[in-house]
Amino acid sequence: MYRIYIVDDEEVVRQGLKIILDWHRLGFEICGEAADGLSAYQGILTTRPEVVLVDIHMPKLHGLELVKRLRAAHYDGRIIVLSGYSEFKYAQEAIMYGVDYYMTKPIDEDELKEAIQNIHQLLDARKLQKQSNEFYQKKARHKIIEEMIKYPDWRDENPEISFEELGMVSHSYQVLILNRFSEDQDVYRDFLKGLDVSPKNKDIEWFQEDGYDILLLQGDQIINRFAAYQGQSRNLTDQSYYIAVGRVVMDAGAIHESYSDAWVTKRRSFFSSEKRFIESIEPGPTPSKSSVMPSLPNSKEVAKTFFEQVVVQKQDDCCGFLEKIFGYIEAENADVNAIKNDLAGIYITISQEFQSEYPHIHFDFMNNNEIINVILSKHYLFEIIDLICSEVASLMVLTGDVGDDDIIERIVQYVRQHCTEDLKVKNIAQKFGYNRCYLGKIFTHKVGVNFTEYLHGLRIDRAKELLENTSLKMYEIAKMVGYAKADSFQVKFKDFVGCTPTEYRVDKKTS
Repeated sequence: MYRIYIVDDEEVVRQGLKIILDWHRLGFEICGEAADGLSAYQGILTTRPEVVLVDIHMPKLHGLELVKRLRAAHYDGRIIVLSGYSEFKYAQEAIMYGVDYYMTKPIDEDELKEAIQNIHQLLDARKLQKQSNEFYQKKARHKIIEEMIKYPDWRDENPEISFEELGMVSHSYQVLILNRFSEDQDVYRDFLKGLDVSPKNKDIEWFQEDGYDILLLQGDQIINRFAAYQGQSRNLTDQSYYIAVGRVVMDAGAIHESYSDAWVTKRRSFFSSEKRFIESIEPGPTPSKSSVMPSLPNSKEVAKTFFEQVVVQKQDDCCGFLEKIFGYIEAENADVNAIKNDLAGIYITISQEFQSEYPHIHFDFMNNNEIINVILSKHYLFEIIDLICSEVASLMVLTGDVGDDDIIERIVQYVRQHCTEDLKVKNIAQKFGYNRCYLGKIFTHKVGVNFTEYLHGLRIDRAKELLENTSLKMYEIAKMVGYAKADSFQVKFKDFVGCTPTEYRVDKKTS
């Protein structure tokens, strides 16, 4: 809906103009009126209507002088002059000031309607042109900022562009890279929700590329907000994405340095020993950006040798092989995709060798495409190593009697003695010199239940004794048997026993 402002010194004329046409149907509304030129001048500059209907002869300020002053004040709306005179000099002067129509009174309804309809079309066209210009200006600005982030020599291609023109006038900047764990996840939305920031926030520039999102934070307010969020969320591991953080820079010209930090951190995250939600740059070798990357030496031979260790049940040698592979990958700074392809090749070779050597044993191997897709979908090297180790452990169980009874017995004894502590397979494996995936498989094979269930079973047995023989409160018992939270203890107790700890205590006392 466009707006019209009426200027005429006669009340009856102003009221007549309000009803002479169905303004609403024509796409307009009356937004104001004035009875003299000076009042009209202030009212028009304040309301900025799209159209002005103005009489020529008015007190305080002549109609054409009003038009002249409005144009001098950069008012660019459409103007229709209404006059009781048809003198050519008035019409000529009106045209000089950019008046759209000069009409003589009494106003012809059809003539005014046609003029208003034409003006509406002109306003629509200007609106569309303005929207188009704004769209392309915004798109061009967005592209230039993206180049500023990614390329240190962006200025060579855009020497005439200033930071002020781009709106880059903040005192601080920081680049983040959000690495998605699934293509169908809107991690930018999730990030804004976690940060409690509106999607329309002007302090964040957002770019997408190759499965990850690049964010440019601009200004101390948003950077400090993220710093607080980073401190609260650093230890989270169940998020749908991963954030690589670049340094804070104080100059728009140094934004690429922050991006380089975030890019290196993103690359290094593949070698992390555990899942992390947020990670910042740390000292260390910088991964190469070259597209030509080294591969594992003789990866097929590595796989065959690896398989021989499986056949002869040399678990230590298998884990040693994996450690050597890991060490080589880190030392050579190999490309992540090259690493994944080589490890997929090792997995495929192992499966082929197994099926060739043991055709009578059924093992539910993935096909080659599934192997490649699964490994390519992993975001950490340790996940791929764990996957291969897990399969190796299963193969060892199938191809022979694994002689680890003594070790498992020692581990069981240790777990029984320390079950109230924060025990994990990873820590137990390190303590006894085993790979965690291998140990998990062998533990389940020898004991009959997996490590976690065995640990919870021990804790619940201890809890039963305390419930029967003491008057300790639930949170005290929970803490004593290894649960940090009473809620977790009660849920786990009911899973194992079939009733709550309180119900168990009451039942024992009444029986």
